[in-house]
Amino acid sequence: MYQESILYPYLRALIVTFSFSLFSASTAVSSSVKESDLIKENVLFYVDEGNVHDFQSINSLFDEFKFLSDHSFPEIGENQIWMKFDLRSNEKDNSYFIEFPDWAEVELYDLSDNVKIGNTGVMTLLEERTVVSGNKNLIPIALFKGVSENYLVRLKASHEYMVTPTDLSFKTYPQAKFNEENLLRRNISYFFLGVFLIMFFYNFFVFISTNDRSYVYYLMIVGILSITSVFNDGYLLEMLPLNSELVRDFGQIDVILSSMLGISILLFVRRFHQLTTFDPLFNRITLIIIASLVLVTLPDLFGQVALSANLSSLLGLLTFLFVLIISIRSYLRKYPSSEYFLLAYIFFIAGFMTYLFKSIGLIPSSLWTDFSMLIGSSIETVLFSFALSNRINILKKENEEKQEEIIQHLQVNSDLQTKVNRELEGKVMERTKEIKDQNTKLHKQQKELITLNEEIRQQNEEISAQRDMVQEKSKLLENAMLDIQRKNNDILSSINYAKKIQNAIFPRKEELDRHLNEHFILFKPRDIVSGDFYWFKEHNEKLALAVVDCTGHGVPGAFMSMIGDVLLNNIILQTQNPERILYALDHGIRNVLGQDKGGDRNDGMDLSICVIDRAEQTLTYCGANSPLFMVKQDGEEHLFTPNKCAIGGHNKKEKIFQSRVIPLEQGTNYYMYSDGFQDQFGGPDNRKYMSKRFRKTLLDGSAFTMETQRQLLNESFENWKGKGKQIDDVLVFGFRV
Repeated sequence: MYQESILYPYLRALIVTFSFSLFSASTAVSSSVKESDLIKENVLFYVDEGNVHDFQSINSLFDEFKFLSDHSFPEIGENQIWMKFDLRSNEKDNSYFIEFPDWAEVELYDLSDNVKIGNTGVMTLLEERTVVSGNKNLIPIALFKGVSENYLVRLKASHEYMVTPTDLSFKTYPQAKFNEENLLRRNISYFFLGVFLIMFFYNFFVFISTNDRSYVYYLMIVGILSITSVFNDGYLLEMLPLNSELVRDFGQIDVILSSMLGISILLFVRRFHQLTTFDPLFNRITLIIIASLVLVTLPDLFGQVALSANLSSLLGLLTFLFVLIISIRSYLRKYPSSEYFLLAYIFFIAGFMTYLFKSIGLIPSSLWTDFSMLIGSSIETVLFSFALSNRINILKKENEEKQEEIIQHLQVNSDLQTKVNRELEGKVMERTKEIKDQNTKLHKQQKELITLNEEIRQQNEEISAQRDMVQEKSKLLENAMLDIQRKNNDILSSINYAKKIQNAIFPRKEELDRHLNEHFILFKPRDIVSGDFYWFKEHNEKLALAVVDCTGHGVPGAFMSMIGDVLLNNIILQTQNPERILYALDHGIRNVLGQDKGGDRNDGMDLSICVIDRAEQTLTYCGANSPLFMVKQDGEEHLFTPNKCAIGGHNKKEKIFQSRVIPLEQGTNYYMYSDGFQDQFGGPDNRKYMSKRFRKTLLDGSAFTMETQRQLLNESFENWKGKGKQIDDVLVFGFRV
């Protein structure tokens, strides 16, 4: 409900500037669930000055209640409000939620039975709330068709919370639809949490290998975004103990996290753009804003949450504009990696403006617009990571240029030394001849010889000095080479650790052995980490298996495999139909990579997926540019061709995925594979292995055990490749039913 309040003080500032309440906008986030058609009647309210009445004593004051339609909302301060209203449903009998946004304390009573229905409120402990659903003030009720129910509710605001309600409005939602929408929003928040955590740990390992302090501030930004991705809707509160007092400190935590995020961004900008060296004026302004963000938390610590929130809003707007100015200045000055930084900030602005327009009603509310700021922030963090990596590459290139310059200087010095030696030899020979020819002039030429010897001595000293310089530069070159080797070893260690992380997402052997009688997996990554991966999941008594070939190799391919694994794990919970799985996966990949919005990422994946239904004794196959090869027990073979379209990419043509249902037969072998094996160059003529030869190899070994087949395939691949280089990741998944 308060999704933008911590992540983006900038949005809060602009909405305040345009005379809109930030938290009214945040309420629109939760209202994406359609409100019910309950009829609200006879809405009356009473201001309990001094908070002297309870449920028993307020019954005698119903005559003093005022109609809500005839009076504006009063200035209540710390006074509690009693509101009386009727609800009637013309639909079938149903269960509903009533939401009272932003109130610190809420108690709902049924006047028909004179009983309390439930408690809630943003300052109410979780153990005292009737329904715990993030930070939403919900109380459940049940209505019968055509029956009007009378309710009384006690409402109380608090200055210790950042928002004071601006009216007495409340909303009703069907419980089933609300729970369904809330589950979807929760999963989306956890998905973005996963994205931020992946970026955090990946760049943490890069920081360890490079020791660049810019990564410290970047990790601070990503760490705070990771917390706020589940904090804003209250999901983090649900992880706390039920009696935790932190629930009542939500507003204070919001202001502190907002200031920490702003400080982290400014420190990152200051370090990335090297303001200390190249722009002292902007560096001083940055330090002033950072100091202000620290001071703005002081009223918050003394209970003045609203004051701190307003000051934080103004500083958020200032920070927003200030960072934008620095980004444009650096780009115009062609500062290294400034284009990545500016592009990242443009994505953030796009998400911010989308959310702003949705909040003020210029565009309709949807999941896309509700989560637009999280989408923009996740893309921003990825591009910030690219910008930092690009800086490292530039520094590496500068080191290589310096090494080349040293080598050139060494060559010039060597040529100079040879030239001086030759000139010296010529002069000595000339002087010796003159001495022999002019013995009679010995006395006269003694002075000339002394002068010549002095010149020779000076030249020798110069040569000695140049030799020392050459040796010193040679030592510098040797130290530079050692430093480069050490950094390469650090990067290699990080990639090896990434391999362990990737292996952790693969299905465990014990799980495969438990569900499949016989199977084998031949997995030979081209690099340390792979763009190919295999996937397995058992759900609703059905077994789902997949072989996936992602775009690229190494680290880029491994990132794609992580995205594919996360999406498949979520999709299988919704459907076990292979072709629906491929449609959902295609939509997920295009969504995550922003390909529907015209991004420059054309990445995707080819895969084959099989769903085994043992109860129906069927295997359902569907493929995207990846076939299924079947060999029966009597040696009969059959190749199931895939759909000629990939998952993801910029292809705007309509994609059609069709499944094939295959009856299970005893002793039949099934093979799913990527194209790495058949595309491998080798053999006597250094040609590709080709798909026909590959299928014949599978057919020839189909009668053996699965482990023997894996060994035969591995030997065939290594013999064919010989001493050549492996050109692609290799993955073959065989199983026998």
